[in-house]
Amino acid sequence: MEKERVYGIDIIKSLAVFFVVGVHFFLHTAYYQTPLAGGNMFLQTAVRDLFLTCVPLFLLCTGYLDRKKTVSFAYYRKLLRVLVPYALISVISICFRMTQGEQFYLRKGLKEILHFSANGYAWYVNMFIGLYLLIPLLNGAVQALRRKQLLAVIGTLIVLISLPPVVNPVAFRLGKLSFIMFPDWWMIFYPVLYYLIGAYFSAYLIRIPKPICLAAIPAIPITLALVQMYFGTMQQDNWFLSDYGSLPYLAESLAIFLLFYDLDIKNGAIRKISSFLSNLTLEIFLFSYITDQWLYARLKAYIAQSGELTQVQIFNRYFPVIVPLSFLGSVLLAALFGALYRLARKGVNTVLHRTN
Repeated sequence: MEKERVYGIDIIKSLAVFFVVGVHFFLHTAYYQTPLAGGNMFLQTAVRDLFLTCVPLFLLCTGYLDRKKTVSFAYYRKLLRVLVPYALISVISICFRMTQGEQFYLRKGLKEILHFSANGYAWYVNMFIGLYLLIPLLNGAVQALRRKQLLAVIGTLIVLISLPPVVNPVAFRLGKLSFIMFPDWWMIFYPVLYYLIGAYFSAYLIRIPKPICLAAIPAIPITLALVQMYFGTMQQDNWFLSDYGSLPYLAESLAIFLLFYDLDIKNGAIRKISSFLSNLTLEIFLFSYITDQWLYARLKAYIAQSGELTQVQIFNRYFPVIVPLSFLGSVLLAALFGALYRLARKGVNTVLHRTN
């Protein structure tokens, strides 16, 4: 029996992969070298803060969908569904980089694939492999714990992961409170926190009134941008409070997730588009590296020829153009790759069946 599709999760994953492409606009332009001052930079910061929920949203969806996975050979074999496309897209990325003038030889190419550096956005695959291997263990904990116990574990992780990147830098910047210091070693374990929250939502179907979620989605990045501008203008620190696991991004991600995850989507077109994008999120994520490299190289060359532009001018003129183009380009590449990959896999399975 085919598992019933959760279209609310498809919408979240579709939003998340678009946010990936959107947040990279700020990486490839002069945002991080521009002082946080003025209304336009406030707008850019709020948009960037919204888009930075991309990775947390993916992790919440993983926890929601994979809560019942257990230790088995079949489960671990399915990791190939990530590793094989990753390896192939890495080879394509290397070929693209060679067309841009880089020189590669076999050992260098293999090294970059194994080090997750052949494709500039492959760090997510590096992280996800470890999380995937841990999922049966995490699920065992979810199954074994009562609801209040699981909430206690999640609360503990929030203290260890989400509070330090907020409390520590704020206390430091306030001077008189600089003696306050939360242990921050566990901040990098944010994937486990988001996974467990997603699994908790799957087990207990938490619902928050939609108007509250809808109001929180703009309110949180606006408030965060105000705080970042207040401190960042003084210290020119645009990364302030920007950890994926920090409390503002946790709250923002939960608001988006709770708004969409249980929606009963009736519209056939929305179902088809969201499920199509949801099935290709990994490929879109990785191919966006190629579309970004191609588009932003030409943008930078154009800016150099036409005269220096400020980040405000770049955002106003090119954000509405570059981001959709990069997204559509990566979707097309991912769809083409997916079609060819399915044909190749079908051919290999046919050959193996005949030899047996």
